[in-house]
Amino acid sequence: MFLLVWLSACAGSEGAPVRPSPLDSLPESLATVPPPSLSISSEEARQEALLQEPPPLRLRALDREPISNAYAIDDIDNLLFRVQPESVRESVRAIYVQRGGTFLWSDGLVLTPAAEALLRLISDLPDHGVRRELVGAALIENLAHAAHWISELLGELPKRAKWGFESFGVRSNLARLRLLLTEELDIRLTGAALALVRLLGLLDVGGDDLAALLQEDQARLAFVRSLVPHSERYERLVKAHRLYGAMHDFEDCSGFAGGAKLVVGRRDPRVPCLRRRLEVELDGLSGMRKVPAWAKDDRSEGDSHDERLAWLLTRFQESRALPPSGDLDEATIAALSVPRRALVDQIRTAMRAVRGSGSRGKGTYVLVNIPEFTAELVVDSEVRRRHRVVVGYSYGTGGGRTKLLTSSIERVVVNPGWTPSDGILQNELLPKEKADPGYLQREGFSRFVRPNGQEGYYQLPGDRNALGRVTLNFENQNFLYLHGTPDETAFGYVSRALSHGCVRVQDVEAFALDVLDVAGGMTATEFERALDSRRKVEVKLERPVPIAIDYYRVSVADDGLVRFLPNIYRF
Repeated sequence: MFLLVWLSACAGSEGAPVRPSPLDSLPESLATVPPPSLSISSEEARQEALLQEPPPLRLRALDREPISNAYAIDDIDNLLFRVQPESVRESVRAIYVQRGGTFLWSDGLVLTPAAEALLRLISDLPDHGVRRELVGAALIENLAHAAHWISELLGELPKRAKWGFESFGVRSNLARLRLLLTEELDIRLTGAALALVRLLGLLDVGGDDLAALLQEDQARLAFVRSLVPHSERYERLVKAHRLYGAMHDFEDCSGFAGGAKLVVGRRDPRVPCLRRRLEVELDGLSGMRKVPAWAKDDRSEGDSHDERLAWLLTRFQESRALPPSGDLDEATIAALSVPRRALVDQIRTAMRAVRGSGSRGKGTYVLVNIPEFTAELVVDSEVRRRHRVVVGYSYGTGGGRTKLLTSSIERVVVNPGWTPSDGILQNELLPKEKADPGYLQREGFSRFVRPNGQEGYYQLPGDRNALGRVTLNFENQNFLYLHGTPDETAFGYVSRALSHGCVRVQDVEAFALDVLDVAGGMTATEFERALDSRRKVEVKLERPVPIAIDYYRVSVADDGLVRFLPNIYRF
């Protein structure tokens, strides 16, 4: 009885008429079939439910007539009563009115593949750092359970009792109940889809735009799949979020400051706690399973800083972008003091950044991740190349910082020349010339006079050119580009925020050659010939390659080690 009353209340506001007629009481014979729980469960129960096999979503209804697969437009406002907030409610109403009231997520008998995919995504929302309650997920899950339960009852009635004509009334009541469930589930799923558009950062769309995306079931399925990126980078972050969310808190073992620097061979009372702290975090990561043989054999439990502990410290330092010394120094102690919850929040922020990126990890593109100091060429969603880069310096309030942007690489320039800005000329080059006369000439600079009478310098193509042998150019307001360098020493540093804003790429020739292979415009033989010519050659790509310069402060290495990167620009 509670089920029927509750579902009737879900269908409309107090005093508002609803389409189905009043429901008769169910026979006591059905008491042996337990209804689903229709109350919002506790957080602990929801987490436990995530670990269990979800119930089947399709209704087993091969011997039944489908219910109507459209709403009466006049009844939509009753069903929309439970869709919050009002802005979402109005957008959902616009979708159904535009579609003439037809269902989106059911054909009147079973849930569509798009609906099943959407329900699975809602169930997985905690893995994406989003609380399911924000889309009414608990109610949606209960409705899915209830819809399946009612379907089972309809199929089991002939087997469970011999009620004669009474069974017709029960079947009729249950059919009307299934109509209520199907309608509310359909309209709630549309509200959830619209909410997820905003929560997951796909598009800023209203009801009319979303209706255009959801015209056909295949389009709806593609839409649901596009709500989260399906890239290797994002999927690794989701796994890291799950792992760190399940870890024990680190605060049980802390207080590493105050002692002398800890090096291999030294005994120290902090060692047992340090060993436990590192194993809590690192033993669960896939990269830590590849432990060297000597480290596996050395499982000492004493207070001596041994080789295995040094290896654990080295991996921890790599995970925090610190110099991998294997010693317990001040920077490592500071990193150890960061609470687990703060790390989980950092992973969530990184996932939101990937979801909000212009590329979203799809197709073919170039990604520069500033805190990671890397540039990737992704081809058909697979990373073909990953190179170290140098980005803009971090000091000051903006100065030489590399700007975040989305654009397309349109040209590759072989043997570029370089005209330094007035700031670089006055603050760096001319002082060097004054201290060492002839410096500019030896570096390949020639003097010229601008139309306004001011002096300028141009560096000819060659091995000494500050841009190296290749640049990759893309439209932007900050005159940024990817380029090489005659001095690759800085690529060996852990922190590489050292440029005036442009992005220096290690082994830029190999990177550019693969871009040309993907985008067309010059063959490998022509590229090598252009390099050898020592003359400037500009190539327009046949197919521009999207580029995103982003700021993801968490990445997961190929071996599974989760790397928490420094906030070099203090965003």
